[in-house]
This record gives sequence, C-alpha cells and structure tokens, in this order.
Amino acid sequence: MPARFACRALLAAPFFVLLTGCITYRIEQTAIDETVAAKVTRDSELQVSKTSNLHSGMQCFEPMLMVVTFGIIPAQCVNTYEARLLAPTGASSQALGSYAVTSYNGWVALLMAPLPQWQYGHMGKADVAIKQWVLSWRDGE
Repeated sequence: MPARFACRALLAAPFFVLLTGCITYRIEQTAIDETVAAKVTRDSELQVSKTSNLHSGMQCFEPMLMVVTFGIIPAQCVNTYEARLLAPTGASSQALGSYAVTSYNGWVALLMAPLPQWQYGHMGKADVAIKQWVLSWRDGE
C-alpha cells in the first residue's frame, strides 16, 4: 500500500510543479491626464518607463512559500509605469498617465484568468503591453 501511494505521489508531482508556474496579470490605470489622453491616436508615439525601482507585492523577490506549497500560496508582484506622449515635432513629451501591472503566480492564476481584467500567461515586455493597452483603450471609446 505505501508503495502505491509513493508511486501516485511521484506521478502527481510534475502536475503540481506545472501548476506552480501558472501566471496571470492585469494592467490598470492609476492616474491619467485627460487633456493629453484626448490627443492619443492610433499613430501616436508613446514612451513607457518603469517608475518603481523594486517590485512590490507578496513574495515577489523570494517566493519561498509559493515553491514549498507548490503554488497554493501565490506570489504577487506589482510594478508601476509611466506613459508619455511623444511630440512629433521634437517638443517635450507630455505625461499621459501612470499604470500598475499586477501579476500572480501559482494556482490562483487559474482562478483569476477567466475574470474580465485578467489575462493568462506571461506579459512579456511591459512597455509593449502598456502601449497596446493604451491604444486599445482609446479605440474602445
């Protein structure tokens, strides 16, 4: 009997490890300048820069509990960014707004992925994702 349990546990271990690697994220606008936002078009040049030096959130740097619990206790990271509208004539850029990117690693990512504001998977480059989000937000108005 103990050998069967050990064999089943050994077969189930890769499944639990895979669930630990699940990630979901969302981009949310934390501040916006409405006068600058009104100028954004599909052809606008946007510059996105990270404003937070360190990640904030629960277990972002050392996800020890997430690893030990195979993702049952999630790791949460929050990064903040600023988007600026670049002027086509070489004039100074204008601050468009600030954005927070929140991501969760672990099993909770599977539960949050179907929610409307959350996207399943790794975001990739934050500046590209935020630019796409801003332009799609403008198209949605």
